[in-house]
Amino acid sequence: MKEFERKRTAKKILYSKFTIFILAVILGLLLKGMFSIYLKVRESENNLDFVQAKFSELEDRQQNLNEKILNIQSDIGREEQIRNKFSLAKEGEKAIFIVGEEEQAPKEQEKSFLGSFWFKATSWFSG
Repeated sequence: MKEFERKRTAKKILYSKFTIFILAVILGLLLKGMFSIYLKVRESENNLDFVQAKFSELEDRQQNLNEKILNIQSDIGREEQIRNKFSLAKEGEKAIFIVGEEEQAPKEQEKSFLGSFWFKATSWFSG
């Protein structure tokens, strides 16, 4: 009989509103923690994609720069760079410079009465 009463008391305590409330609060805290961890994992995956893309871009850039360095270290590449930068020619060669056509200055337009009035009016305020 005493054992039956103990079980009854244990069930009464276990199924009480207070115990269920405490368990619900603990469950809510666990779910909140899981959700924040989920958000951090998604952010980390996005950052990983960004970093991998940046890394591959930098690897391509490094390869391109290494090719340019190798090109400049050779005599032909060095000569090509000097010719491009300073517009030089070898002995016996002639350098040709293409000069654009001269632009003619636009003729000064005759000022109309309204244009001259507007100029005088704005000159008062521009001080």
